[in-house]
Amino acid sequence: MKQCTWCGAQYSDEKTICSIDQHPLREAETKVVAATVSIPLKHLLFSFKGRLPRAPFWWANLILAPLSFAAQFAFSRMLESQSINSTALWGIEIVWWVLGVWIFSAIHVKRWHDLGWSGWMVLIVLVPLNAPAGLNLIGNVAFTMPVPLTILAGGALIYLGFWRGKVGPNLYGQESGCASKELKGA
Repeated sequence: MKQCTWCGAQYSDEKTICSIDQHPLREAETKVVAATVSIPLKHLLFSFKGRLPRAPFWWANLILAPLSFAAQFAFSRMLESQSINSTALWGIEIVWWVLGVWIFSAIHVKRWHDLGWSGWMVLIVLVPLNAPAGLNLIGNVAFTMPVPLTILAGGALIYLGFWRGKVGPNLYGQESGCASKELKGA
């Protein structure tokens, strides 16, 4: 589609001069408008179905990571001060940890789905990040992950956070509404 440089009239691609004012024609402008994504919080945090584009993935992680660190800091402070029954606090901390792993997994599984991969790929990130915490909960085991696993988890997080999801429907559902829509001539 071509458009007059002077009056804006639109013509088919074969014409080169505007028939109204005799000015040259150029390719019609394409405006890209980003669509917004509305994802119910319950689905975002607890469901393993569907796809999740980059923006909600980043927002969820940017909100939940500091919240998780703050809760862990609060738990450790309460244990040190012994202001609460340590058995009850350990129970609360284990429930919090399981809930956190579930939410982390749900968000990351949907992001893997958006990239066209199986949700089981979440284990690449989940195991290196959570194994030390899980082993420490069991018996104060000083444990660190080997460097290759840490590098693998970091690479997976970069892939999840920066690569665009597959365009169009894939095995895990329709593309989320976050993809750009082209509006010709608008």
